[in-house]
Amino acid sequence: MKIIFVENSYKTKFWDKVALELEKDGHEILWIVQNHFFFPQSGKKIVLSYPKSTLIFNKKDYIEEIISSDKFFNNFKDKRVDYFYHYDREIEKIIQSEYPDVIFGERKAFHELLTLYHAKSNDIPYLYPKSIGFPVGRFSFLKNDTFLPYFGSEEILNDTEELLKNIQNLEFDINLRKNSKTNSINRIKQKSINNIITTLSYFSGEKYNTNHPVAKLMVEYRKKRDSQIWERVSKKRYKIIKEIGSFNILYHIQPYIKKSFGDDINILKEILELNKNFRIYLKINSKIKHELSDELINLIEKEERVIPIPFSISTFDIWNFINLVITATGKIAIDSILTNKPVLTLENMIYNQFLNSPQLKNISDLSYWIEKIKNFDFPKISKEDQINAINILTQSSFKGITRDPLYLPSHLFKINLEYVTKGFKKILECVKDDKI
Repeated sequence: MKIIFVENSYKTKFWDKVALELEKDGHEILWIVQNHFFFPQSGKKIVLSYPKSTLIFNKKDYIEEIISSDKFFNNFKDKRVDYFYHYDREIEKIIQSEYPDVIFGERKAFHELLTLYHAKSNDIPYLYPKSIGFPVGRFSFLKNDTFLPYFGSEEILNDTEELLKNIQNLEFDINLRKNSKTNSINRIKQKSINNIITTLSYFSGEKYNTNHPVAKLMVEYRKKRDSQIWERVSKKRYKIIKEIGSFNILYHIQPYIKKSFGDDINILKEILELNKNFRIYLKINSKIKHELSDELINLIEKEERVIPIPFSISTFDIWNFINLVITATGKIAIDSILTNKPVLTLENMIYNQFLNSPQLKNISDLSYWIEKIKNFDFPKISKEDQINAINILTQSSFKGITRDPLYLPSHLFKINLEYVTKGFKKILECVKDDKI
């Protein structure tokens, strides 16, 4: 089979090792490389050229949509957009000339989103290998721009009842946090390595997914400032969580996830307008990449009913005070399913096949679900169904971890690479059968 991998900075090293194993099985490997600093060993390298001059272009709706959602572009206030069109032309030409059987890549950087668009337009499966929050140590292949797994291992875990018991006792999240903490010295070392590599990358010509060192310092300053505001406001408001009478919603901020009906800020504003008794508790990724936008900080400071959860507080520390969880994706959804905590997903997920995890298709539908919660009529599932949910999540995923090896070098260990490669080989069989 002809396979294209899309370069993704540090993860390229990880995917390259998988690709080398696939080459041994006779597969033809190609790479679309946007950042010339991250060069794989396997396969044929198709290197996208850096734009040399300003390009004259006619606007295209799908590119403008990618521009509007590109966090790098918007975060660093870059006003030049012609390079999106430069890369689009090159990627479209590659997809149409090579016409692979499948493309593996992520869905965050603009060159990945452009590749996804042209893959989908040419009826080529674009698969995103993504580590899942639960069961731990597994990953799924998400198809195209959906959050639905494209086939799976069909495996079943032996300890599902024990996993279910741990989650229902609110022990799992705490234990996971203890086991996943990175040594602070290693974090400093990793950050220093990243700063050196990104600086070299920028001055070698990659200025489209890599920011200028000075701009990065400004963003780091802003991030530190905004995180201090978050902590200050959270300490002031967090105590009111024990007050009775309000309806408490836990909302999971995920700016990288494109929602069907708006970004996080607009969704939060719409929820607040529905009812004055709503209080929204915001959960945010502890890594704080681009989550803390100026708009979000302004909303937090101005709106008393928006309560940022302190970084030191676990979701499970406030679990019993929450009436409803709203999330686009993430482990918090399965936590809710397995504890029968009312949860609504903002996108069509594998979780939606479970009765206690419906999709919120429109913000106006929120009142309907809240009324059900207040009347103790929100769907619940039995222990048998919860165990079945764990099995479904296992069957639709594969053993192995696919996160960034810069920050978790253990992912490059032989045993993990063997697990992940096995998953890739299985999914390639599915792609082949799916084409018949």
